[in-house]
Amino acid sequence: MAAGSLILGQFASASKGESRWPISKILPALTRPGGTIVFSLSQIAHDEYGFGDRIDALDTAGACQLLDRSRLFRTCPFSAQEAHLRHRVLAYRKA
Repeated sequence: MAAGSLILGQFASASKGESRWPISKILPALTRPGGTIVFSLSQIAHDEYGFGDRIDALDTAGACQLLDRSRLFRTCPFSAQEAHLRHRVLAYRKA
């Protein structure tokens, strides 16, 4: 287990509601207790695919604690075609 984890890539697959990895098991398993987990998450994955609810459940269960959350930002700032996409960066501490 690592002292901290920086997650790059995707938690969600292309189809709604499906996950390549169960977030409730992967996030806590990556980092040792007291470690920091930092990852980005799209607004679509957070709101429509249910990742926001899953992450909130981890926090409520005491598996991790939210340290910081960025404001939403444009995922592709120089793309007119993808201008609607937004992301945020989240930091959690594993209990």
